[in-house]
Amino acid sequence: MSYAPNILIIDDEPLMCDSLKVLLSTQGYEIHTANSGKEAVEYLAKNSFDLVLMDIVIADMDGHRLMHYINSQDLETVVIVMTGHASVESAIEALRSGAYDYLRKPFEHEELLKTVENVLDQKSLKSDRKRAHEALRKAHDRLERGIEERTAKLAKANEQLKLEIEKRKRAEEALRESEKWLETLLAEVAKKNAELDSFVHTVSHNLRASLFTIAGFTDALRDDFGSMLSEQGQNHFRYIGDAVRKLERFINHLLDFSRVARQTEKGTEFPFAELVGEALKLLQPQIKAQGIEVNVQEDLPVIYGERKRLGQVVDSLLANAVKYIGKDNPSPRIDVGTKEQDGQYIFFVRDNGIGIDRDQVKDIFDIFHHLRARRDYPGIGARLAICKKIMERHGGRIWVESEAGKGSRFYFKLPRKR
Repeated sequence: MSYAPNILIIDDEPLMCDSLKVLLSTQGYEIHTANSGKEAVEYLAKNSFDLVLMDIVIADMDGHRLMHYINSQDLETVVIVMTGHASVESAIEALRSGAYDYLRKPFEHEELLKTVENVLDQKSLKSDRKRAHEALRKAHDRLERGIEERTAKLAKANEQLKLEIEKRKRAEEALRESEKWLETLLAEVAKKNAELDSFVHTVSHNLRASLFTIAGFTDALRDDFGSMLSEQGQNHFRYIGDAVRKLERFINHLLDFSRVARQTEKGTEFPFAELVGEALKLLQPQIKAQGIEVNVQEDLPVIYGERKRLGQVVDSLLANAVKYIGKDNPSPRIDVGTKEQDGQYIFFVRDNGIGIDRDQVKDIFDIFHHLRARRDYPGIGARLAICKKIMERHGGRIWVESEAGKGSRFYFKLPRKR
């Protein structure tokens, strides 16, 4: 890290605070200490901290309550809990209350330093990933604004052409000028697309290179020192592996999202039932394991579009329905069907799963948005954003109706003809 991380130590034993301050200061960290919950709250109200290292048992305040306060003050602050109650239950409760990790007293200095270093490294990696995503979003926004501006200019040029059509020579001259301008526009759009592609591939290459390094050194550490580690150390290896795999999925979704608007295939006519059947075949092991009843409407229509992309929409909606059907659902059920309205087909995928809070429905199609109600279910949160892009490419749209605990109903609309 290019700056000195700011760490707050909270422990009602002054000797422990002083000892940890001396130890961590030697590693270049900026250390502050608090010997009570009240003193800690005063620090937190005036300062931002990268890391809080706290005893879960504090004389003047409930430790879990203090953790909730820390999380409410700054979501970027990471908490490591120190507990003398060496039980799995107390550690799990601390993690549920918002702690990132925990240490059981007494602990070795090396264990503390390694835990702090790992936490701050993960925090730095998360910040780098966030900055990369923000840079990609801004580049994408700039591209869309440029296309909208140039499209508006093209519409204005066409209107002028209609007004002057009576004079052939002037109309032909205007047409030639429009064609030249259109060629320039297409060249600029192609250039912008190439720049965006290059940016996305550069970001993904750098991220994958970092992942490769992390995975390689993790494997080397496990091979060389794995037998010397405690169960907690082995857990750390698993945490690193899980984080690497999650970031790999993130990169793949990021690339897929960026390609949707540019990579095209030839539109064809095909039965919608084929897409449903193929998706259900892939999901059959999960459907059978969870005892889900699946009902597919008969006589589904023939549709027109990019088969691969529309299949991706159906795969995503059915996979989400299976994933969020609920672990304790007594009678899980998924329905698939369609109806025709105003010359367009409206398709639906309906389930009786965990549902979505009403105040979060509007955000569900945002890229990498993961809902609070679904935190217990692993995922990146990109599938629905990709589905939205695909529907926009086909001149349709996608939306959802849902309520927490009452299932979800996803709809998407496609033009009946090209």
